[in-house]
Amino acid sequence: MVYPLVLVFQPGAIAEIVGKYPAPVYWIIKTPTNETCWLWGEYATVEGDTSTLPDMAAPPAPVAAPTEVPEEGGEAGSGIAAPGNFSATATCQILDMGGGNKILQGKMDMLSWTQVAGATGYKIFIDGAQFQIVGSNAASFNINALAENPANYGIAAFDNETTSTVVTIPEPNCP
Repeated sequence: MVYPLVLVFQPGAIAEIVGKYPAPVYWIIKTPTNETCWLWGEYATVEGDTSTLPDMAAPPAPVAAPTEVPEEGGEAGSGIAAPGNFSATATCQILDMGGGNKILQGKMDMLSWTQVAGATGYKIFIDGAQFQIVGSNAASFNINALAENPANYGIAAFDNETTSTVVTIPEPNCP
């Protein structure tokens, strides 16, 4: 996911940890303006007992409008049409730990689109990299979102000669 940069710490800077996100390890810290932000655990040295810190849910992803980007070898507006009505729906397994604390244990994102006449198949992308190719009869595809850790999904139709533009959408949030 792409979140805005809200704070830059220099090596040796100190911040109060107010929560944690266990998988992968992120620390939720208090900023100098008394707001919170997320710090990747890889860049932190933690002192003290963190076992009593609350587990916190991931913040909602920034919402971006779908965009069309020409794929390498394809040209926007030429050849085969891009799939329409591209969308993603999240199915989430959330464990309620009590006290308002919840942990995301599983997430499956279902991608769906309108089939394109004459398409030989569809290329599915995660964060701009081709992930899977599915046949011409496909109109949906499931992705284990926790395993793949996506920020954006993309889809392009192809035939024997060309590939359409890639239509992208952001990863859906858990309800």
